Amino acid sequence: NQGENHMKYFKIKKISLVLFFLLGLVLVFIITGCINSPSLQSEEVVVAQFTNGVITSDQLTAYINKLSPKCHTPVMSHHGGSGESCSMDHGTSASAMDAAFEQTGETMADCCSGEHGPEHSGQCNDKAGSVENQACLEHENCGIQHINLKAKDYKGIVKAMVLEQMLLEYVKENKIGQEENTQNLIKYVSENVYIQDTHLSMEESMKPAESEIRKYYEENKEYFGLKTLNEARGEISKILQRKMHMGYMPEFLAELNKNAFINKNLDILTPREPTDYEMLSYYREHRTEYEEPEGIIIRQILTQDIQSAEQAQGKLRAGEDFESVAEMYSEGSFADSGGEIPFYIIRGDRSDVFEDHVFTLREGDTSSIFEDEGRYFIVQVIERRERRVMEFEEVADSVRESLIIENERKLFEDNAQRTLFTVNNRSYTVEDFKQQYDNIPYGARAKFKGPKGKEKLVDLIIEYELLVDDARHKMFDLKNEETVQDITNAILQGTLYETEIVGKINADDITSEEAMDFYKKNKKNFTKPLRAVVSYIRIPILSQEGKTTMPSEDAFKLAKGKAEEAYEMITEGIEFEEVSRRYSVDGWSTRKIEMIEEESLPLASPTENQIHPLHEVVFKLKDGEISKPFEFQNNYFIFKLWEKSEKGYYDFENLEQGIKQVLVIEKRKELEETLKNELMEKSQLSVNERALKSLVKRLAKREQKTS
Repeated sequence: NQGENHMKYFKIKKISLVLFFLLGLVLVFIITGCINSPSLQSEEVVVAQFTNGVITSDQLTAYINKLSPKCHTPVMSHHGGSGESCSMDHGTSASAMDAAFEQTGETMADCCSGEHGPEHSGQCNDKAGSVENQACLEHENCGIQHINLKAKDYKGIVKAMVLEQMLLEYVKENKIGQEENTQNLIKYVSENVYIQDTHLSMEESMKPAESEIRKYYEENKEYFGLKTLNEARGEISKILQRKMHMGYMPEFLAELNKNAFINKNLDILTPREPTDYEMLSYYREHRTEYEEPEGIIIRQILTQDIQSAEQAQGKLRAGEDFESVAEMYSEGSFADSGGEIPFYIIRGDRSDVFEDHVFTLREGDTSSIFEDEGRYFIVQVIERRERRVMEFEEVADSVRESLIIENERKLFEDNAQRTLFTVNNRSYTVEDFKQQYDNIPYGARAKFKGPKGKEKLVDLIIEYELLVDDARHKMFDLKNEETVQDITNAILQGTLYETEIVGKINADDITSEEAMDFYKKNKKNFTKPLRAVVSYIRIPILSQEGKTTMPSEDAFKLAKGKAEEAYEMITEGIEFEEVSRRYSVDGWSTRKIEMIEEESLPLASPTENQIHPLHEVVFKLKDGEISKPFEFQNNYFIFKLWEKSEKGYYDFENLEQGIKQVLVIEKRKELEETLKNELMEKSQLSVNERALKSLVKRLAKREQKTS
């Protein structure tokens, strides 16, 4: 028993010593840990907690650094989403926010009035000036001074960070953006980041010699003006660097091609040439496609009132030629060309009323006055073309082109899985090539037409693949990993917006009742302005010394005398158009011009507006009345008012579709806000107000030291 007691004693002692030793180690770790604690060294603290993790003060400042001077809000609703290409400048490490601004064209003022509030007023609009002129310790290349940010502003940024994470989690959970076109977009944009970095590294490595800089300066002294060589040196270096880069790139690509394993099988891209028999057979099967419909080329006189049309008809009957009468009376796009419409009008292009009056005329015939949709026409037929089917010889080239396109389509289908070319053991099928070809904007496809064009596109794709391989070899993919992740996140958020917001609300979901309700509530915004149809006479008050010199008193008297002389002739019964042609300096002033009543500059009181002086004169006239000569901005004017329409409202029927589009945008915003609110509620965000205030004070002190 005594032996057993000794064994128990030694066991207890041993355990106690181990526990004591472990306790000592723990104390050492605690002490050393406190001494070397990041919270003491870097003052890092947790400023917020949410379901997916925490946000520390260092993460918050790093987030601001990365995004400044851009909006600190998630970009879900701004990016174009799947299928849209990004035109970003990846050379400056573009972030997700770059994508948002490039897609929307928003200004910095737009973003800064959001989460940041008025503290950034005046900073965000002048991004370049702010970046160059403001010192900012915490925010390198920062156009926003965070010295005035309050805890509430940082709280808004924290919410944006959390929302961004919740959106990405939503994307992941719902497998959004897994479609092939979205993944291709992410791949393409990412690879372009690497290639851009390759170009930048090349430019940085190319340093022009001092002799070249001096030579360029001497040859372009006139361009640099008063700048000395030292002042112009930086600009010259950049210009010469770009030239060196442009010259180097072809050599660089040739070297990449030389060292790569490339195999091309371009014969499978060349469609079979159609035979004469196939072309003739195709023509016979598609004769209706080569039918020329009945058409006419006309001159027209178009007026808004019957009186003008009758006056024009009177002059035509008096023997005046159609072109001169049209130039005098006709309105619209073709008045300057004597009323001639320089293309065929086909049956079905115009209303039944127009065609009933015009298509019965022979070449050279002129119609009587007829009314069509509230306007008055006199039409002369210049040329007629009867309906006919074009002969095979006339359309042989078009038939051949159609057959080649058909053969090419079949060729792509039959050879879809065949290898077109390989680059460094990476195969590219005909189907892969066709996808690239189909993504080219329709207007640019002419560059890649035919076998030679297709071969050119293949070479461009190969060059692209070689540049990507070279960039990866130089580990630019790792260097830009964070940038690429930002871009990927932006694209996925854009895809989320398309699928969860845009795809769920469109114009068909808006009822006519909803549109009518919007119309009634906002009717004041659909007011038709007062309109006047006028002709005028303008007599300038000319200065003998030149345009920049104020006219003399004699010049005013001379112009006024001419204006009074013209007005007297009108009152004596000479037609306004005749007087206008004799006195007015504007050849078109005899035509009937529509004026819309508008306001010009505000008066002293911000609630008042001043009517434009010309409009003030015109809109006081009665229909058919002529104004007395009056002076305005070194000109004397005489106006004739033909007719005036009263103010009113645009009809709902003409606005319905536009209103529905407005309501679609509003409903999408509501749906977006609902989703964001749900995600923020799900995040269970908890903000450490005390830590935020401490961070604000610490950053303010640091920035004050550098200012």
